[in-house]
Amino acid sequence: ARANELLAQKLHQFTRRLMRTRSLAETLTQIEASLREDFDASLSRLVLVGIDVPKGDFSERFLRSVATDDAILRSFENLFATGKPRCGQVRDSHREFLFSDEANDIGSVALVPLGDKGSLGLLAVGSSDRNRFHLGMSTDFLARMGELVTDAIAQ
Repeated sequence: ARANELLAQKLHQFTRRLMRTRSLAETLTQIEASLREDFDASLSRLVLVGIDVPKGDFSERFLRSVATDDAILRSFENLFATGKPRCGQVRDSHREFLFSDEANDIGSVALVPLGDKGSLGLLAVGSSDRNRFHLGMSTDFLARMGELVTDAIAQ
């Protein structure tokens, strides 16, 4: 119960950060900052599909923009088809695409589709701990986070 309460508080803080933004650049900056500062997720990536990314204070490593017809998106079809977050280990090609130079440091990943069946892209949070994100874990908070990110970006 304490762990869920702590996650709920962090998600509330995340929501408040997003509500105070006035531009896409500010939104992206706050998403990255909150993941890093509030959730201790320094290995996170945001992949946006078909969106021109503005300049901002977010790290270039954090954000990837891909065209709607990019071949890499086909490899995420199963994730997008469910529209639900997935946790565990991922293919080497996914780790390399998402985390580039840090791919070998990733033991487990949480993947969160954004938009209707991933239409806006995905959020990936990696951990060096192979057991941090696992198949049996609840993804309710990740789903809520995905909805918040989707709505903030769509604005």
